[in-house]
Amino acid sequence: ITMISTNNDNNNDNEKKREDESTIENDDFSAHEALSILESLQSQIEELQPKTDKIRKRMNEKDPITEAPRYGEQTMKRAIHFCKCFDSFRCALEMSTNNIDVEQKLRQEIQEEQKIGKQRQEQEEEAAKIEKEGIQQMDVIRKQQQLQEEHQAQLERQREVEQLARRAEEARRQRLEAEQRTIQAAREADRAFEASVEKGPDGIRQQLIKLKEACSMSNTKEYSDAITALHTIFDQIVSHPEEVKYRRIRRD
Repeated sequence: ITMISTNNDNNNDNEKKREDESTIENDDFSAHEALSILESLQSQIEELQPKTDKIRKRMNEKDPITEAPRYGEQTMKRAIHFCKCFDSFRCALEMSTNNIDVEQKLRQEIQEEQKIGKQRQEQEEEAAKIEKEGIQQMDVIRKQQQLQEEHQAQLERQREVEQLARRAEEARRQRLEAEQRTIQAAREADRAFEASVEKGPDGIRQQLIKLKEACSMSNTKEYSDAITALHTIFDQIVSHPEEVKYRRIRRD
């Protein structure tokens, strides 16, 4: 009895100390916590009930020989005090738990807390979903921008290639035109030269006179070599009148 009473007193002191600390930290209990405390107290009462019944039984027993009570005076006082405390505690707990309004209110508050918790969870899930969709949408926009940039870069490269091709074609055209002008100028110069030369026997006679004048009077071999070359040219023209190549002489 002494051990049970002492343990009960210690438990009560510890519980009171925890309750005081909890009250200092948080003045309000949630409905779930309050209901959990009530159920814990009920469990403790059920656990102490057999021990209390055993103490009550021993309090009513007497020694068969001496007819004296089983407990001594001090032990009996402690046993009576313990039973009174137990009865008061059980009565208070029964009054609290038998109050349907209190229990119903606690359960309603628990349901409300669960409802609020569910709503909060749904809101968090919805926010996470919106955030995820926003991230996905940003990824899609980023990919589209990347594709547009790549397409724009490809178009820019294509324009550069086309521009280089046009420049190359323009340069080639200008080069061909320049070559054509050079050829045309050479042809016109040849025609002008041919037109300036007198044709027929008179023209040959006139050119022979110029040739003789151009050659040094002291160097007869130079004049002889020139006449021999002219004779060869005329002989080839007469022998091959259809061949154009025999009618041309390089100026060098």
